[in-house]
Amino acid sequence: MKMEDHSFLKSETIENVSRIFKVLADPTRIKILYLLSQEECNVNHIAEVLEMSQSA
Repeated sequence: MKMEDHSFLKSETIENVSRIFKVLADPTRIKILYLLSQEECNVNHIAEVLEMSQSA
C-alpha cells in the first residue's frame, strides 16, 4: 500500500503527542505523576517521598 492510501494524524497532533512522550521519558516525572494519581499532595510531600529537594 502507498502512503497516500492511509489516513494519518495531522502533523500538529503528531508534534503534540511527541512532546508529551518526551516529557514522560523522564523517570522522575513518571514517579511524580504516579504519586499524584494516588493522592493529593503538595510540593513538600512530593519532594519528601522522592527524597529530593524542591529545587531539583
